[in-house]
Amino acid sequence: MDGNGNKRIYAYDDNNQLKTITYPDGSQEQYLYGVDGNLSKFQDRNGIVNEYQWNVYGSMTERKAGDLRNVYEYAPNGQLTAAISNGMDYRYAYDKDGLLINKKASGINLLAYTYDELGRKTSQIDISGRTVKYQFDQSNHLCDIRDEFDQSIVRFDRDADGAVQKITHANGMWQDIAYDADKNITSLTVATPDKILAQNNYRYDGNGQRIEKNELTGKTLYTYDSLNRLQQSEYPTYTERFTYDQSGNRLTRTAKNIEEQYVYDVNNRLMQRSINGQAENYQYDQSGNLLQDANNTYEYDAFRRNSKVTTKAGMTQVNRYDAEGLRYEMEENGKLVQFIFNENKEVIAEKEDGNITRLIRTSDLWAMESEPEKTWYHYASDELGSTIFITGQNSEVKNRYAYDVFGNTVDKEELIQNRYQYTGQQFDSITQQYYLRARFYNPAIARFTQEDEYQGDGLNLYAYCANNPVDYYDPSGYYKNPAGEMIGGISKCDFEAYLGDIEKCTGISISDKQRKLLEEHLKSHDVSSTVDKVTKKKIDTEFKRKKVNLRKEWAKEYGIEYPTYSKKQIEGNIKYKKRKVGEAYDLHHIIPRAYGGPNEWWNMIPATNPVEHQGGIHRKDGIYRKIFPRG
Repeated sequence: MDGNGNKRIYAYDDNNQLKTITYPDGSQEQYLYGVDGNLSKFQDRNGIVNEYQWNVYGSMTERKAGDLRNVYEYAPNGQLTAAISNGMDYRYAYDKDGLLINKKASGINLLAYTYDELGRKTSQIDISGRTVKYQFDQSNHLCDIRDEFDQSIVRFDRDADGAVQKITHANGMWQDIAYDADKNITSLTVATPDKILAQNNYRYDGNGQRIEKNELTGKTLYTYDSLNRLQQSEYPTYTERFTYDQSGNRLTRTAKNIEEQYVYDVNNRLMQRSINGQAENYQYDQSGNLLQDANNTYEYDAFRRNSKVTTKAGMTQVNRYDAEGLRYEMEENGKLVQFIFNENKEVIAEKEDGNITRLIRTSDLWAMESEPEKTWYHYASDELGSTIFITGQNSEVKNRYAYDVFGNTVDKEELIQNRYQYTGQQFDSITQQYYLRARFYNPAIARFTQEDEYQGDGLNLYAYCANNPVDYYDPSGYYKNPAGEMIGGISKCDFEAYLGDIEKCTGISISDKQRKLLEEHLKSHDVSSTVDKVTKKKIDTEFKRKKVNLRKEWAKEYGIEYPTYSKKQIEGNIKYKKRKVGEAYDLHHIIPRAYGGPNEWWNMIPATNPVEHQGGIHRKDGIYRKIFPRG
């Protein structure tokens, strides 16, 4: 039941598997499972049926609906070797340690990687045939990204905790970052050799929420309600205020001489927005996909992905997706643009009119090389990863951006084309929305155009970052991530996303106490690289000895019995054929043993096989593989 009293009813079969979800308006989703316990059919509220096939290890081998069909192939060790969709055929190759070394599309090399003996990526070759090299410091942190001529593109200096303190670009632009004891960013400076471009200072309350941002253009103050939702943004020249209903839907927004009011249905869908009394209406299909708003008409494919948008003015945007679920190409008024993603689902190259644009990045975008111009451009971002400046080869400013708190562009100057703006994500100029991979985000209303597929954060499946875009951002369209903080040499947002993924895969909520102990360990231990073989063997031996007691400790801390396999789970279920009734679930290390993960109850989570392995937490496209690439 949501805060407004609207109920969503979940029904389960005899094996405790989700059978139906009935929504407040009476519409229903249906789930059907095979003898192996895997989902075989799913019928959405529009009546569209998705069919699935799986191998004995629990990895999906096929998904089809309507005229769409995705096929997946795997090596004997469970690694994905092929992902085939309508018009796009990906092939993957790995080294002896299971690290991705090559990705092809229909026979064309898209990406190639090399690694050192510690499993750290040392080079990347993209579709252009050009090479980017990665160098690491003595603490195994990335310290330099270089071109094929061994010239630095961008260099990183870090503090003792591994947090980036200084960023130096090849064109002379630099960025300085300072932190408090909790690794919240307290200051951020962007400058060229002859000018300071940005000088931001930040203050936080006792809960770690940002309450002040002081820029060269003035001071912005933030206030929050008791549920940590943004209530007011006091900018240098005006104040913006928000109110919400009990379900987290925005009810009003006031700013300058503008007053907006919002009306929703029982499924928390925005039905009407009034701006100073002028009403805009919104329409949806049964599955909650936006069909029409004041400016656009939307179409979707059988996999519930936005396939086409037509504006009132007749402009069109066509989106096409690959078997990885990513938009690999789009047509803007008939003009084709193609995108190539790395293993972290980040764009590293664009192709348009036969020209390739290369993007140099980690989780943030640092530089872009324009092939037709043979020119480098360098990016500077703010505390959320939003692009605020782009400079040329001589550090001259090419583009400048300013945003309001929810990502609306309030000021900009552009001399070069650039898609990567608010939180570093792709901005689609035709729709005025952001592509966040799983969904599209409309900053004008601070909402997504579709429901979140993951329903773990409450029953409001449209709101952006639980209405707190100051302290969080959402790069995936699935869940909010804390902004800026580093723990143990990895970003806190990545680690929080990893914990969220574990919760989704296992169905177990990680307690606040367990989170705190994990963070304390991360702050005092660097887990950004693998330990030596002797240490790893010692941890493995200790784990075998302590396994039984670790289960007992975990159960005691959670106040429940440690989970075991039931008769219903095992009978007729191929993936559990080697399990016995009453056998304890596997213990999954949250921080992997290969990275020095301790054998303590707080570093454990019960997981059924294969949820723990390739088809689940360890899957190739999961956040686990991003922060623990050898895991």
